[in-house]
Amino acid sequence: MYKLMLVEDEDLVRNGIASLVDWESCGFTLCSMAAGGLEAIESAGKTLPDVVLTDIAMPYMNGIEMIERLRGLYPLMQYIIVSGHDDFSFVQSALRNRVLDYLLKPLAREGIMEVLRRAKAQLDEQSDNRLNLSLLEARAKENLLLSERMAVYELLTGSADSQEPGAAQVKALFPCFLALLSRAPEPAKGPRPAFQGREDLLSASMMGIIQDGCAPLNGFCLRFRGQYLALLRGSQEEAVAAMDQIQAELKHYLDLNLDVSIASEVFSAKDLAPAYRQALLRLLSSGLGEKGRLYLSDESPPPQPARSAERLFRQLGELIRLGDDEGLRGFFREQTEALLAALPDATELQFHYAAIQSAVLSTASWAGIEEARVFPFLPYDPLSDPLDVPLFMGRLCELALGVSRLIAAQNKRDDKALLDRILAFIHENYRSHELSLELLCSRFHISGTQFFLLFKREMGTSFLQYVLDLRIKTAQKMLLESDEKIYRIAELCGFGDAAYFGYCFKQRCGLTPKDFRKR
Repeated sequence: MYKLMLVEDEDLVRNGIASLVDWESCGFTLCSMAAGGLEAIESAGKTLPDVVLTDIAMPYMNGIEMIERLRGLYPLMQYIIVSGHDDFSFVQSALRNRVLDYLLKPLAREGIMEVLRRAKAQLDEQSDNRLNLSLLEARAKENLLLSERMAVYELLTGSADSQEPGAAQVKALFPCFLALLSRAPEPAKGPRPAFQGREDLLSASMMGIIQDGCAPLNGFCLRFRGQYLALLRGSQEEAVAAMDQIQAELKHYLDLNLDVSIASEVFSAKDLAPAYRQALLRLLSSGLGEKGRLYLSDESPPPQPARSAERLFRQLGELIRLGDDEGLRGFFREQTEALLAALPDATELQFHYAAIQSAVLSTASWAGIEEARVFPFLPYDPLSDPLDVPLFMGRLCELALGVSRLIAAQNKRDDKALLDRILAFIHENYRSHELSLELLCSRFHISGTQFFLLFKREMGTSFLQYVLDLRIKTAQKMLLESDEKIYRIAELCGFGDAAYFGYCFKQRCGLTPKDFRKR
């Protein structure tokens, strides 16, 4: 049996529903009744109902306001709403989440019971889905794959030790071959037209093709720092054949040419990061020549940089995101001086360049910058001597500055477009009692802090002040141009309470609404 709380301000109606309905035959027990929203909130904490059957029109606190408060306290509670109006568009848009059904007054016994039966069927279905073994097994496999990917990611970034539990999760993968797939920007010709401007769809399609190609060798892939990394169990010949097939499918289906570098065999978690660096160095040395090549890296991996390198690259990404040109120039100046003082060999320098470039491209990818837009800034030049540190670092600095400007320009465009959509929605709905910061954040997928900063920066005022201004201006016009009663104007302008409207109006205009109309 599910527990149900009945909320109705009219005693006759509330008691009539309680006595007329055969609750048990519908799968419910009537655990409590309340005459209003405040009483219902207090009662809910004691009885914890599964479902609340509530009227919408109630004094002091209407049903919608009550539900919003209950949602914050009891997220799993669900609702059946009752209204005397036959226009439910506002109810459905405001309460789409966790509302099982609605009833239209006047209420009939059979109508209530039919809605309750439908509600029970929905609750049963939701419960069954939580306990569906085949569904749980599928989710368990997905969670295992995600867990393995996260463990590999942590091992590659150095945020986990090869002896930690995360390494144990991927122990079954070894021995294996690590393959790195690099998609370089192609200015003359990009992916198929269907994917133009949809990097998210293109990336999903690429991941699908690569994962399918890895499956026969019990492997998997993940996206790492702008590239695609695959782990393949089996022999080297099988790994090469699988990558060759993946390259062919990427070319056939997406019209993309990817370079592939396969590192020497990886026998344990501690060998994973060196194998990645080995494959990355091989790709870097190939430059921007003919694409679609497959390389085998059998030489020993290059030496591992100091652990402090990760902190340096995080600092680099932060400077790029902040658009700090002077900070970026200072960063590369310090890096150039440090490399000249350390006198590393050519292999170490090439790996350092590759790591910096990877950090910059990862930041661009994080910001949603298409790779083709980064192409003009890439510093590839296979004929340059890697020992010419000032030359290489200068080119990498230009790459970082270019990406930083692309991110700044995109953020400005994105923020302006987002704000335009928010303002249009506010102007369409500012008369509604349901307009709130929470509603806007949910609708436009933005956090409260982001919303506040964006609105304040672009509009010079807060969201609440902006909406209040709109409502007061509309009220002024209606007071002057119509004979509507003041309490009705308050409702039509989005104020739920006439007394609160009078207070806000006087604060804003220096006069009560009544005096404003007279003068």
